Amino acid sequence: SMKSTIFLFAIIGFSLSAVIKQRAHKSTSLRAKMIKEGTFTDFLAQQHLSRAQSISSNSAVVSQPFIDYFDDFYLGDIGLGTPYQNFTIVLDTGSSNLWVIDAACTSSQCKGFPESGYNKHQFDTNKSSTFVKTSQPFAIFYRSGECRGYIATDVLNLAGLVYPTQGFGVATAIGSLFGEKPMDGILGLGWPALAEDGIVPPIQNLLDQLDQPIFTVWLDRHAKPAEDKLGGLITYGGLDNENCDAQIDYVTLSSKTFWQFPINSFSIGSFRLNSKTEAISDTGSSWIGAPPAAVNGIVKATGALFDMSNGVFIVPCTGSYPDLIFTIGGKAYNIASEYVVDLELGKGNCALTLFEQQGGGFGPSWTLGDTWIRTYCNVHDGMKITLLLLVIIGLSLPAVIKQRAHKSVSLRARLIKEGTFTDFLAQQNLARAQSISSNSAVASQPFIDYYDDFYLGDIGLGTPYQNFTLVLDTGSSECKGFPESGYDKHQFDTKFVLCLVDSSFAFRWFESSSTFVKTSQPFVIFYGSGECRGYIATDVLNLAGLVYPTQGLGVATSVDSVLGQQPIDGVLGLGWPALAVSEITPPIQNLLDQLDQPIFTVWLDRHVQPSEAKLGGLITYGGLDTENCDSQIDYVTLSSKTYWQFPINAFSIGSFSLNVKAEAISDTGTSWIGAPPAAVKGIVKATGALYDFHNDLFVVPCVGTYPDMVFTIGGKAYNIPSSEYVIDLELGKGNCALTLLEGAGGGFGPSWTLGDTWIRTYCQIHDVGQGRIGFARAFHSEIN
Repeated sequence: SMKSTIFLFAIIGFSLSAVIKQRAHKSTSLRAKMIKEGTFTDFLAQQHLSRAQSISSNSAVVSQPFIDYFDDFYLGDIGLGTPYQNFTIVLDTGSSNLWVIDAACTSSQCKGFPESGYNKHQFDTNKSSTFVKTSQPFAIFYRSGECRGYIATDVLNLAGLVYPTQGFGVATAIGSLFGEKPMDGILGLGWPALAEDGIVPPIQNLLDQLDQPIFTVWLDRHAKPAEDKLGGLITYGGLDNENCDAQIDYVTLSSKTFWQFPINSFSIGSFRLNSKTEAISDTGSSWIGAPPAAVNGIVKATGALFDMSNGVFIVPCTGSYPDLIFTIGGKAYNIASEYVVDLELGKGNCALTLFEQQGGGFGPSWTLGDTWIRTYCNVHDGMKITLLLLVIIGLSLPAVIKQRAHKSVSLRARLIKEGTFTDFLAQQNLARAQSISSNSAVASQPFIDYYDDFYLGDIGLGTPYQNFTLVLDTGSSECKGFPESGYDKHQFDTKFVLCLVDSSFAFRWFESSSTFVKTSQPFVIFYGSGECRGYIATDVLNLAGLVYPTQGLGVATSVDSVLGQQPIDGVLGLGWPALAVSEITPPIQNLLDQLDQPIFTVWLDRHVQPSEAKLGGLITYGGLDTENCDSQIDYVTLSSKTYWQFPINAFSIGSFSLNVKAEAISDTGTSWIGAPPAAVKGIVKATGALYDFHNDLFVVPCVGTYPDMVFTIGGKAYNIPSSEYVIDLELGKGNCALTLLEGAGGGFGPSWTLGDTWIRTYCQIHDVGQGRIGFARAFHSEIN
């Protein structure tokens, strides 16, 4: 059977070959062009202003895709229709849909802004005898707008490969930023799981015509970013033997969504990051997206400064800089001065092809864009895959175990009541801004940074047991807690803070545990306002009476300051092993053979006020919760065994409907509902909500009547009543808050995060054995 792998090997030549190959040419860098014209600072300010206005006009801060880095990318030509109409499209391994622009769209961006110097090719559907329009809408959302239209089918010609009924999007409206780019659309080369609306990606439809189910990407490293010229080659069905070395090294994919794989470590100069992280290879991203600690290390190793006007890190063009070194599958891959480019900034300065990964705590930590691919050919293998199922047939010591959960005090509610939340929020934003100006990086935003209530449970660690209160998280400061938090964190007497890796990070001092074993392995998890950093250890874990003698955990010497504000000792991760840092097996996986069934059920009480801390739920390990959950369970197969991720077919509220297939995760570690931009906008309009800048939330009158949120999953409608998504945070003036936030996914990971607002209404049955999640009505909810 064909493995699902991505191959990496060194470039040796630059002559074009001749199998089934598609020429790629390099676009003009929008950033370089505008810098040269002296207009980029104004353009950047306008972009930021439009995003701010989208909030104040009852819209939402939208996600950031690759296209929003304003840099060069690689383009290829395709034919659509009968007779063929030709289009120049972005070749993007980071997405899976094909879309082009409808000739019926007459807006400036659809035509191409005059200053772009490019007249877009638009698809004239009336001139194609094989064109079939469907009634299905099509939408993909971007940071600066959206691509919206309808689904159609027609003949596709991709480098001589022909498919007669390719599904694609016909865009009747596109984001303004696309009007600045010399492109007619996007051709996604990713996996079907990323495709919107269940459309089969072109490369999947063409597999039967290929000699091998692979494609090879080679990008020319000598094309300057300010030039528009031939820049590479994609070979479909085979290797590129003329431009790429014969020595191939492969790594198995972590997830069949993006072309995603693990990085074992990263270094530059004297800086080294030894924690395992996830990366994607993405031709649609110009530069390298890195996690905060890596950006900080690169900046320090190169002596770079941040140029606020142009949004880049700069170094002298004449300097000598160390290699970026990625260790993947045990082999070191070096990126030399390829990561320093001349954008004609002036004063002898060049730019680092580097940006801080805007992943919002979801998706991969690294995006290895064209800077990476120009150094190493990427061979994408395994389009025909074999699914291996491991069935657990012998479970000894059967048990059904229940763990009580109690609800935390909402940090946001407490600070609002004290009148200090505005200052707190300003301080958080200032800290992030200062991290750039001090040669650091803008850090990603995790669930803990929404400042809201969450659910806590108790565990025991060590010999004898010491008890800890942890966040129960199905998604993934000072050591003693801040005085104003009102919570004294429990700590261990080794004078280090305990962090269970992807399981918990507990702020208690170790008191002489006779079974504690320290290792030499470092440990790092990154957060929005800092990081949890230390080393790996093992000790006895007691989880609701289930005992595992050598659970891997992290002992941290520094932790995120925001965690000091929260009444917690750590986080207990209930996600899949693919999310675990440093390859530590999560507790729930270690405890499976002690359970009656390889499942756990989460029920959260919906009648606990967010300003109160009390018993608030129950997790049942090894069985169903028949007391708090309905017996009718509807299951949906997981899209990805990373988060508890599944597809949503549609969403509606009032007269607003979003009939676009999207990915969602069930996450007890997130208090509210994270939604994509269009959904946030629809919810705001349906409820008449206004944006409260001081408290960073949407508000509505507490006494109003509001429609249900309705999610369609697996063909069934799930309603969330307003009593669940409208809450009283004591804002004053009769206002309540929507438990709603814009998904900070940065274009990566799921579109929806269904947090405690969702889980309080529907029990979540996490079926580890069959890779699925079930939903059952929670008793005490208003829809019973």
